[in-house]
Amino acid sequence: MNLHSLWFTLSAEITKQHRNRVKGRAVFFSLLLWPALTFLTTYFTMQPFRTGAGSALSKVIPDGRIPLFLLSGYLVFQLYWTVVQAAWLFEQERKGAHLR
Repeated sequence: MNLHSLWFTLSAEITKQHRNRVKGRAVFFSLLLWPALTFLTTYFTMQPFRTGAGSALSKVIPDGRIPLFLLSGYLVFQLYWTVVQAAWLFEQERKGAHLR
């Protein structure tokens, strides 16, 4: 497979995915809004817990770095969820192609 046919295949797949999955500009807004709201909700939920010396959280989160701890966990969760969602979409795509 040469570079030209690879580029043609990739651009066709990107166009198809964009046409099938994107339903307007609100999708891009929600991709930015919901992760930020979820992170802020999680941060303010963890805020009341004692994080000083001797607390249970200080054994897991050193120096009171709650935002960094939550952000790293949130990014791993988003990566996992993206993989799961891609698998579901791949399954739906295969079932749809099978029915035609």
